[in-house]
Parts: sequence; structure tokens; C-alpha cells
Amino acid sequence: MKGVQYIKASRKWAAICKGEYLGLFSVAEDAHKAYCKRAKELYGEFYKDTSSDINFIIPELPTKRLDDMFKNIDNTDKSSINIDFS
Repeated sequence: MKGVQYIKASRKWAAICKGEYLGLFSVAEDAHKAYCKRAKELYGEFYKDTSSDINFIIPELPTKRLDDMFKNIDNTDKSSINIDFS
């Protein structure tokens, strides 16, 4: 999705247009809307919204925090660690 980048540290989506940071958003579509708004301001009549032309897939992010997954690990035996990612 053009103008959108996932920021792993904050677990949010950043909107960026021509190197200008437009903010962080919880949803990628909102970040893309911010990008489109700014691009329209910059490019005027030459701006073309391509979001309807592109089919994109946003990967599902893990809902569990890593701390929660590792909290029950026994520190004495590290030979086998099973993590439930469901």
C-alpha cells in the first residue's frame, strides 16, 4: 500500500508522503487515507488514487505479547521450548 509502512516497535502503521511523516495509525487503511490526502494537496490535478487498483493483503499480527508466551518457561531445561502461536 503506497505511503504506508508498519512500525514494529509501536505496532502501528506510519503514513509518509515525499519523506514527510504524517503520523501513526492503528489501521493501515487510515494511514493510507492520510497519505492520499497529503498527496492530493501536493500533486493537485496530477494525483491519481491507486488504492482501488491494487489488491493487497495485510498480514495478521500476533495477538499475544512475547512476554506472555515466555512467562511459563522453566529456566532449568532449555532443550525443548514449545510456544503456542494460536
